[in-house]
Formats: sequence, C-alpha cells, structure tokens
Amino acid sequence: MIAAFAMTGVARGGNSNFANTMISTLPGDKAARGYNLLHGCFAVGALLSPLALVFLSNRWPETGWRLMAGVLAALCLVQLAVYGKMPLPAEPAKRSVRTVDRSFLRVRQFWLGSAMLFFSCTPAMVLVGLMGTGLFMATIYPSAFAFGSDCIRGNDFGCSVMILTGSAGGVITPALVGFAAERAGIRAGEALEGFPGLTAAEDVHRGHKLALTHIGKDQPVVKYGCAAVRNELWIVPTVGCVNAVAKQLVEANQHLVTGSIDGLYTFPHPFGCSQLGTTTPRPASSWPPWSATPTPAAFLCWALGARI
Repeated sequence: MIAAFAMTGVARGGNSNFANTMISTLPGDKAARGYNLLHGCFAVGALLSPLALVFLSNRWPETGWRLMAGVLAALCLVQLAVYGKMPLPAEPAKRSVRTVDRSFLRVRQFWLGSAMLFFSCTPAMVLVGLMGTGLFMATIYPSAFAFGSDCIRGNDFGCSVMILTGSAGGVITPALVGFAAERAGIRAGEALEGFPGLTAAEDVHRGHKLALTHIGKDQPVVKYGCAAVRNELWIVPTVGCVNAVAKQLVEANQHLVTGSIDGLYTFPHPFGCSQLGTTTPRPASSWPPWSATPTPAAFLCWALGARI
C-alpha cells in the first residue's frame, strides 16, 4: 500500500508539473484559460470517477471495479499518446539541461500565488468532489498559477516549487488547525454545534465541561455520565471528514424523534484527519466517555477509512 501511494504521488506530481509547465508557455490570456480548463477537468473527474465506480460496482458486483480500472488504464494510455505527439517549446539557446532558472524566487507574484495554494489546498481537496462547492474551489488553483505564470513561463522548476508549496500546505494547515483546536477549547459566545440556541457563557478550557441548562446557586450538580435517561439518538463521527454527512443524516432522520426520544444529534469535531504531533491521540482517547454515557438510547459510530 505504501509503495502504491508513493508511485501514485510521483506519477501525479510529474503529470501535474508537466501539464502546468506546458500551459504556462501559452501566450497572453490563453495560459489563464488553459489553467482553468486543466483544473476544471480535475474537479469534474474527482466528482464523476467515484460515482462511476459506485455505479459499476453496484451494477456488476464481480466485474464492475475491473471495468473501471480498465477505463482508467485506457485513459492513461491515451494521455501518454497525446504527450508523445505534443510539440515541446524550444529551449533558449544559452540554456542547458544543467541550467536552473531561479529568477522567479525574486518575484512577489510567485510567492503570492504560492501562498494562495498553501492555504487553499486542504479545503480544495476535501470539497473538490462536492457538487457546486468543489467546482468553485477548483478555480483557486488555476488562479494562483495564472497569477504567477509570467515569472515561471516554461520553467518546470518554478512550477514544481509552486506545486510543492501547495502540497506542503495540504499537510501543514490541518495540523495547525488541530493544534489550535486542541488548545483553544470553547470560547465565550461560541455556538455549540448539535445544540441549537446554546452558546458558551464563558471560556471553557480543555478537559472542562459546561452545563446545558442554568444551574442556580447552591443547586446540586450532577456530573456528566453519572445520571441520565436514554432519551436521545446520537451520531458520533470518529473523524472530521464525515461531519457534513453526519449532519445530513440528522436532518434526514428527524422522523425518529418521537415518543420517548427527545432529539437526534451529532457532534462535529476537527480531529482525526491529516493530524500530526500531539493532536493525533485525541480522537481515540475520547471514545471511552462517549461509549459509556447512559444519555443516548442508541448511537451510531460514523467512521471513515482515513481516520488516524
């Protein structure tokens, strides 16, 4: 599996670098239009390919995935044939294979475009497969390349540095989000997801709890999990990537809230996906309290294969 991911990364990186470098050689506005077409096709492919795989697998359970793999292999062969026929731009007379043009590193537009990729790649990759939102996010990538295209025109090294910057952002930014969420806790005035109309009256630090209703002075306080009634249904995501689906399940199954069931809730969180460092153990350490509390009549564990 590690070898498969490594080969996929090398192939995708090389393909992306070559395609973006070739488009950068187009004159004037043609480069901007080319970037939009290239990355728009990537967004459409990211949307349609999993849908096609699900359709074929359901229609022909034994051979559907093989048919999809064959289609992808055929498309790769067509791509190689197109690359083989593609005329390459002429190299400058004074440039050799050992010459590397680093002049783009001194251009502000290059670093601004790279910064756009650094901070946008994580949400773009998460949302690129969602209808509407994904197609909108797909415009950020070509916009960043078009913004810095003048200084990296035909420069494969410049294109690779920009792509590497975006990939680094895809790893670093979720780690920073997890680091901040781990230490920030809940701020005063922050609305609590899953509990409509409930906001924190003051800062709630990590490891502390808050009351769902007002507790007057000298009134007894029942600790969470010590006493409760089984009157709720919970959908508990193990990884932040499935928060949106969990919310859709809550909205689509409100008919279950009847009789002794008071509510159907989910509990979104940013943990479990692309985490690094000290935030990694947080999701697993939270499971014993979730599973032991007597509050829900039943709860659904909603997971994803990417969970750490």
